[in-house]
Amino acid sequence: MRGRKMGMRILGLAQVPLGRHDGASAHVIGLYSELARLGAEVRCILPGTLPASTPLPFQAIYVPTGRDIRRWTFIWHLLSPWWFLGAVLRYRPQVVYLRGHLLLPHLVLARLLGRPAAVEINEDKSGELEWQGEWRRRLARLNRIIERWSYRLAWRLLPVTPQLRDLLVHEHGVEPARCRVVSNGFDPAVFFPRPKEEAKRYLGLDARRRYIAFVSQLTPRHSLDLLVQGFAVLAGQVPDVDLLVVGEGMARPQMMRWCEELGIGERVIFAGEVPAERAAWYIAAAECGVAQLRADRNARRVGASPLKLWAYLGCARPVLVGQVPNLAEIIREWDCGLVIEEETPAAFAAAARYLLEHPEKAEEMGQRGYAGALAGYTWHAVAQKTLAILEEALHAA
Repeated sequence: MRGRKMGMRILGLAQVPLGRHDGASAHVIGLYSELARLGAEVRCILPGTLPASTPLPFQAIYVPTGRDIRRWTFIWHLLSPWWFLGAVLRYRPQVVYLRGHLLLPHLVLARLLGRPAAVEINEDKSGELEWQGEWRRRLARLNRIIERWSYRLAWRLLPVTPQLRDLLVHEHGVEPARCRVVSNGFDPAVFFPRPKEEAKRYLGLDARRRYIAFVSQLTPRHSLDLLVQGFAVLAGQVPDVDLLVVGEGMARPQMMRWCEELGIGERVIFAGEVPAERAAWYIAAAECGVAQLRADRNARRVGASPLKLWAYLGCARPVLVGQVPNLAEIIREWDCGLVIEEETPAAFAAAARYLLEHPEKAEEMGQRGYAGALAGYTWHAVAQKTLAILEEALHAA
């Protein structure tokens, strides 16, 4: 494949500010880096600027959006079509690969300039807006119209879950032949199995205690209330286990208040936002990892493919998940963790306690998950699939 795809000129566009230690940044850097290593000539239009000390194996073209979170999105939507037009005319890519919202101007330009476009789809933005109030429901209807026109102009659509693919086909009328599911992935050079004792020493954690890891942005959509309440039940049953919370977000103060109110403040370690390399050590120190515990209305429709799932499995740790489409299917099919059948604190505590009381089975689950993730969900494997689809779009055009 490397020789056959050598030299393909790809222009990417991603509405993702780099320089933050979050899943979206990891996805963009991981995927585009591997596309470049596979021999493609890759450039990507991005908002803001990444610190110069951060090396990238692909060329980044920055739109000067600034760092003010209240304004950069508006500036991005205003300026990025012009940067896209300039990049197409200057670099003459063979194919364009887009990620973000309100992509209709970019797709119209791609059609007019004769460049086949593929769109990566990570969420159903209109579906999220529909249950956030009346004026947002009106905005969702407008956004849905824009999405449908955008999807008609794209040569290929790359949803990250089978549920998103089904939504595109059944609700947007997209031909199934134009949809290809390409999951998220992980970097096996960062997330790989390490001994728990070594990880605890590296992080300065108490070697006598056991840990459960939760690596995520701290936002209300990530079931933080259920996590804290469930861990409070577990903490009352198992005296030598603590919770490692790795990540930042608007909900951290509320989460800390819940911990204090439930009397588990000293049993929860907030590590903050850390680089992926350090997050991998926290996962390695844990007995298991916690992914999404609750499926809201939108998640039930589109499923989930969070990077934390692949990070946990890359470190060979079993995973606790709720009844979340796509996540639950992976855990059950690979037998690499436990699916919590009820959205209650007691059910979470029971599942976590089972893994703590059966370390041999937990180890076997982690190894099965690691084997499955390594076989087809590294960023290298994801880039190979993506490159094949881009070549398909190029030939179809």
